[in-house]
Amino acid sequence: MCANVRKLVGENGVVCGVQYLGPDGFHELRAPLTVGADGRFSQLRQLAGIEPVKTAPPMYVLWFRLPRLPQDMEVPGGVA
Repeated sequence: MCANVRKLVGENGVVCGVQYLGPDGFHELRAPLTVGADGRFSQLRQLAGIEPVKTAPPMYVLWFRLPRLPQDMEVPGGVA
């Protein structure tokens, strides 16, 4: 929250995280999987040098289901 990615962190030609600017300065976050979910005019896509597909629809949808544990509350839409 309140952070903006400024640079992709790469190692051996593979993206392995990001450098971001938060309220308290610059930080680096490394991860085995880096997902850019910043919309159609993605700053991350620009940083990665990925060209968008020109025939793509204006909206992307990703559906997935997470397993529930027995101790999870029975709240519609997820755990409260």
